[in-house]
Amino acid sequence: MKNYLLLLSLAVLILASCKEDEEPVDPLVGVWVLEDVEVTGSNTDFARYYGSGSSVYGESSYVFTFNADLTYERELENLPVNGNQIIDSDDSGEWEKDDDELDLDIDESEVSGLDDSFIIEELTNENLILSYDIQLEALPDFIVQDEQVQDTVETQEQINALFDEYGELITLEYTLEFEKED
Repeated sequence: MKNYLLLLSLAVLILASCKEDEEPVDPLVGVWVLEDVEVTGSNTDFARYYGSGSSVYGESSYVFTFNADLTYERELENLPVNGNQIIDSDDSGEWEKDDDELDLDIDESEVSGLDDSFIIEELTNENLILSYDIQLEALPDFIVQDEQVQDTVETQEQINALFDEYGELITLEYTLEFEKED
């Protein structure tokens, strides 16, 4: 009887040790809600573009869902587009993470121009910080804030002339801080 119990115990131990190790779940998998956005740059003539807030595009809510099967969904609520129009926008596709880079392969999007390549600044089980740069042509603050310019510029031709004379290509650095939803 002792031999039988010993063999049974040994068999249970062997079976338990043969169980396949589960793949660890990437900490990116889950639902992430945007909490804070910071925009910085190095050119002080364009300081009106810099600052912090709770939205990237003027939306009221920005949520990423990253799934273990390497698919994602992004939801933006109350996104201003084309001046006065407000929409809810969703896009989806596949995601790929390579060291500190996160790339989205967007399958379907209701709005063009959403960012699809990020640097992962921080990733823990509770926090995700992503960053990216954009370049745009802009007018310096001293032109935009000049009341005489504001009072006299009325046509697209006049705006184009201002860009021809004063416009500069600037780089804005965006940092997005997300918290994981329970």
